[in-house]
Amino acid sequence: MNISAKNAQLFKVLSLLTVLIPILGYFLFLDKYAVNIPYLDDYTFFDFLPKLFSEISFGEKVELFFEQHNEHRIFLNRVFAFLIYWLNGNLNYRVMIFIGNIFLLGIVAIFYHYFLQLKFHLLYFIPVPFLFFQLQFWENSFWGMASIQNFGVIFILLIAIHFILSKKSSLFYLSLCFVFLATYTSGNGILSIFVCGTLLLLQKRIKDFFIFCLWALLLIGTYFYHYQSPKYIHYFEGVDIIAIGQGFLLFIGSAFDLVSNMTIRIILITLVGALSLGLVIFFLVKYLMKAWLINRQFEAIELFLLGCFLFVLGTAFIVAVTRVSFGLISLFVSRYKIYSVLIIVSLYFCLLLKADRYLLAKAIIPLIFLSILYNLWSNYRNYYITVHLQKQRICALINNLIVSGDKFDKLNSNIYQIPHLWFNEQLGSLKKPIIEAPKWQHSFYKTPYSEMLVFESADFEPRIEGKFGVYLMLQSSKRVYIYPVSNHSSSMRKFLRTGDFWAKGFIGSLEYQFIDADTYQLGLWIQDGKIGKAYNLNDSIKIEHNY
Repeated sequence: MNISAKNAQLFKVLSLLTVLIPILGYFLFLDKYAVNIPYLDDYTFFDFLPKLFSEISFGEKVELFFEQHNEHRIFLNRVFAFLIYWLNGNLNYRVMIFIGNIFLLGIVAIFYHYFLQLKFHLLYFIPVPFLFFQLQFWENSFWGMASIQNFGVIFILLIAIHFILSKKSSLFYLSLCFVFLATYTSGNGILSIFVCGTLLLLQKRIKDFFIFCLWALLLIGTYFYHYQSPKYIHYFEGVDIIAIGQGFLLFIGSAFDLVSNMTIRIILITLVGALSLGLVIFFLVKYLMKAWLINRQFEAIELFLLGCFLFVLGTAFIVAVTRVSFGLISLFVSRYKIYSVLIIVSLYFCLLLKADRYLLAKAIIPLIFLSILYNLWSNYRNYYITVHLQKQRICALINNLIVSGDKFDKLNSNIYQIPHLWFNEQLGSLKKPIIEAPKWQHSFYKTPYSEMLVFESADFEPRIEGKFGVYLMLQSSKRVYIYPVSNHSSSMRKFLRTGDFWAKGFIGSLEYQFIDADTYQLGLWIQDGKIGKAYNLNDSIKIEHNY
């Protein structure tokens, strides 16, 4: 092998390692902060599994998998919950989290398959994993049910598109199965019917389109059989066309939710959404419409990207219409940002597909640099949320255990086994009177509002997170509550200079509606490795409810 060939091989290896860096980093975060603790809708399986194994008919058991959950049919979630329970003997939410994130890995694998058709060097694929594997997705990444639902529906839809684009009869019929799975994975999965039907028409496969329409009618009919719109959602209350339009753009641009100031935040996301929409329309009009008019056969990758665009734009419209009444901030929450990244990656593939290769060769290094910078900034901004989220789940479980003693454990031990965490040996100590604890020697300020309490410390010196945690304790004569605090993070400048992510001080909050009315003594619980200790704040709060 000559020198140039050796250099080319080395360059390929370095490119591969660079591709793997964000993936490995993401799964390391996942391994460290994913916990086997149910969260919100995860508790639905506490009812589903006992019913499934009760004395009911086989038909009733099948119906349980397809039962409506809020606005969705969550067949795929229920299948995995059943399989985990059947294989493991109990339901493990950490396993669900990893399954959902494997779907995210699958999404990138599908894009890599189409990237190979472009015949570019692996160097050009580097921006893709840096865009997809980031902590900005924390709501999906660390929530078992949401990860399977929101990552899963995209992965299944892309598989369905891939099979639709193959003209093999066997793969066409297999695509029908994946359209079924997408429809029954999440509410927006029903868009797979529209997307795949459109792609069949563009390929002028009339016979397959007719068969697909029959299948689509069956799916739509069964999906909406006994469907009930949730009573707590008022879709069009106070909503106008302008609000829907802005919500649509916020959804599309939500991947660039990267600043703290709310006004700048909304402007930036809206501008990115408008730019992305404009580029999508440009691609649709200049390339796809032109190809349709001159009767040119579409390339598979063109139709694949069209399918991605249709799915994201359709999802954006549905979410904007149904969620904008909750406020604009509901349009760029963490669980929606995967769709914004999907449209950005698809636009990047349009660039690879249509741009001049000489210009691409000049632009690829800046594009790689920007994608890495984006990934690092996103992780920096969302790392503290990831840490806090784990502490929040742990506190919710502690509060359940304290209020119910061992009843919570006994009630659910046949379905879910409580994981061994730091508090297992500390529950007795957590119930001891705070008034007997040593007095806190740092600053502590509380600000009561009508519905919540905000508390903070300005001078508390942090230590390495994971071995050390601060929690607020509320204790009355009847019960105890424990809540996590968020340590302050250093500025990016200080972080780059010193390597210290955490700064002095912490802040936290608690909502009164989740706390029994009573007068509570305040204290702090400091968990340092395996050792925990309570501190008296010499302060109290009275919680009253007017309902």
